[in-house]
Amino acid sequence: MEAGFTSVRMAVELTLDDETNWTVAWAEPGQSEALLVGAGRIEALRPIHMELTRRDRSADHPWSQAVNNTIVDVGARWQIAEDGVPPTPWMLRFTFARVGLVVALGELTGNGPTYMPDELVATFDRQAANGYSIPAAIDDSFYP
Repeated sequence: MEAGFTSVRMAVELTLDDETNWTVAWAEPGQSEALLVGAGRIEALRPIHMELTRRDRSADHPWSQAVNNTIVDVGARWQIAEDGVPPTPWMLRFTFARVGLVVALGELTGNGPTYMPDELVATFDRQAANGYSIPAAIDDSFYP
């Protein structure tokens, strides 16, 4: 973990109590760059032309804080990637009863996260989430 963030590469898959999966992944449809969110695993959301390596992080800190925890709110931050393209989500926040998870377009560099439309970063750190922004963002941070 670097600067409060973890590199996620392709997607975050959440398995809920009823055993359904929800996935947050990156996508580049047309000229847009966005996060995709939907039911199922990543293969259900978009074609994958590479071998995936899945890692179960449910026992790892800080991911373990979200296990057996109710999602009470979901929010998005939006961007306009290019002129004439509709706004797309670039950052999502899942608020659980005891912790918050933020997933965003980006990659980790020596100075922390930086915008990259075909990779993801994740954090449970409120201050780190508020400190990460991109030039195309059109709204404020999640947390006061």
